[in-house]
Amino acid sequence: MTELLDASELFEEHAFDNSLPIPDVIDTSVRPTITIQARQFDQFLGLYDDDQPLQTAVWGYMAGNLGGYPGPTIVAYRDSPVTINWQNKLPVDGHLLPIDTSIHLADPLMRPLDAGFIPIVAHLHGGHNLSAFDGIPEQWFTQSKGGPGGTGPREVGPDFESSTAHYANDQQAATLWYHDHALGITRLNVYSGLAGFYVLEDSERAQLVQSGVLPGGAYDVGMAIQDRAFTEDGQLYYPAFKQDPLPGTDETVGDVVPQAFYDAMGEDAPSIVPEFFGDIILVNGMAWPNLDVAAGDHEFRMLNGSDSRFYVLRVSDPNVAIHLVGTDGGLLPQAITISDGDGVQEAGEFIVLAPGDRVELVFDFSRLSDGDRVTLLNTGPAFEPFKGAAADGALLGSAEAATADDPVGNIMQFTVTASTTPFHARLFENGAPVSLAGSFADLAADADDDGIADAATNVRLLGLFEGTDEFGRIMPLLGKAEAGAVITDKMSAGDFGPLFFHSPVTETPLLGTTEQWQFFNFTEDAHPIHLHLTQYQVVEKRQIFFLDEEEDGIPDDTTEDGLISYGFGPSPDYSSADVWIGNEIPLRPEETGWQDTVGVEPGVMMSVVAIFDLAGEYVWHCHILSHEDNEMMRPFLVV
Repeated sequence: MTELLDASELFEEHAFDNSLPIPDVIDTSVRPTITIQARQFDQFLGLYDDDQPLQTAVWGYMAGNLGGYPGPTIVAYRDSPVTINWQNKLPVDGHLLPIDTSIHLADPLMRPLDAGFIPIVAHLHGGHNLSAFDGIPEQWFTQSKGGPGGTGPREVGPDFESSTAHYANDQQAATLWYHDHALGITRLNVYSGLAGFYVLEDSERAQLVQSGVLPGGAYDVGMAIQDRAFTEDGQLYYPAFKQDPLPGTDETVGDVVPQAFYDAMGEDAPSIVPEFFGDIILVNGMAWPNLDVAAGDHEFRMLNGSDSRFYVLRVSDPNVAIHLVGTDGGLLPQAITISDGDGVQEAGEFIVLAPGDRVELVFDFSRLSDGDRVTLLNTGPAFEPFKGAAADGALLGSAEAATADDPVGNIMQFTVTASTTPFHARLFENGAPVSLAGSFADLAADADDDGIADAATNVRLLGLFEGTDEFGRIMPLLGKAEAGAVITDKMSAGDFGPLFFHSPVTETPLLGTTEQWQFFNFTEDAHPIHLHLTQYQVVEKRQIFFLDEEEDGIPDDTTEDGLISYGFGPSPDYSSADVWIGNEIPLRPEETGWQDTVGVEPGVMMSVVAIFDLAGEYVWHCHILSHEDNEMMRPFLVV
């Protein structure tokens, strides 16, 4: 059995010892064309053996001598296109992590995985781009023969068009990110280090910084939060083999993967696991770092780049005020206070950050003094899936919350220093919030309060399901949730039921139209749903009720008419309808504004509205990376 680095010992002896790394920056106003290479190198991640620093082999994005893990932060500007030549310069000696070849994945024939070749493709997450440059999962490409400096053609995926991507940047200022998206190995490539920030600026945001409304410069910091696990010698660890331990638990992979898999594939075969939760928290590639801050305002652009972990974020000192100013797609109309900084720790002062999600938060440290320390805490589930949180932050579904005594209950530390001049943002004037996104368009407006956005010309009902594969392993799936006949084979074009990734396309919005997509979560866990191409807004959330006594992951046909039907109201009558849509659930602050990734909790219907304004093939998927790699992804085609 693999021996893991002791997370508790590392936290006790070295938490907050190291400074938060700030990724290198590439300003595209002076460098609009960039060559970025995926490479392998050793990097210090804040790990130690008997107080001796350990080096870890990782992958990262490099532009010359800029970058690493995370990759360089690319600063782009609205309506100023950027061209990136993505190159695969990984060594041709296999993956850093075990690959499960039993799932649907990028599988080169001429440059095969078992010969050491690795498919990659970069996706600009949150970007509004042509399909050819989107980085959909079958646009992958391998190294050339012989790897870096080698000769011979590379192999490319069936949807590949070019590894040189042109990004239009024709959207408002926002915190985007880029990461690998190769089919079936996204979780492994991102875990190895292939991710970085892409910060889009515009004149509206620049004016807010210039006028002192928002922090800028050194007071504006990106933070990529990712959980990881490591072997005792400091190398990346991702459980796959039967006897591999699942971090933070007493279980092994063999406890969550049925024996039928090993009977078919062999006892030594690596397997995907339902979810992955690491026991060490990295921020910008450093375990539990510290950031020195002034006794004033700082803006933190927080990204959840983890595989499966949802974070419920709070601060240890209630004298720190926190204001939400932006979400995935850009600034909010005005700041929303998350924590008022009045010195009283209130239960509702938290923010949920789902995998793939970003928030822009202004932290106000002005009530603190030189030398004061504050910890960013996580009270999300310790080592299990997220099922939602009540208004007071209590976890739903009997999930065990991480605490400040747990290593995974801590993200990083802030230390107030008088050596830095404080900046005081003008988010409020005379007690009223200042306008931030003056150009904000309320796409989710619903004047007649019928649950359908006024702008929507078509409504689609879509389902989140959970079943099993041919070995009995858990397989999460997306599909249709229209009233009507049940899809029984995960392939045919029925009305209601799960579909494989490669099943025929069922979502075909017309070019230039605005559609409302209603996501029904029929599973037991929350799933962050990400749409490529478009930013959307949440129209509403509602409770849903259904029965699944057959335990097949599909609501029962309780009316026994061979069809799935819907009823409306908080008290289901299963003799008259099979699925019931109940009361509306208030949106959390981080679910407002422009979004590209929002968590849909179990037993919830979430309605979003989006504009589909570029033709071509894109995908929508769960952003739990272990789920999207295991079929919880579907194509859509704008026609």
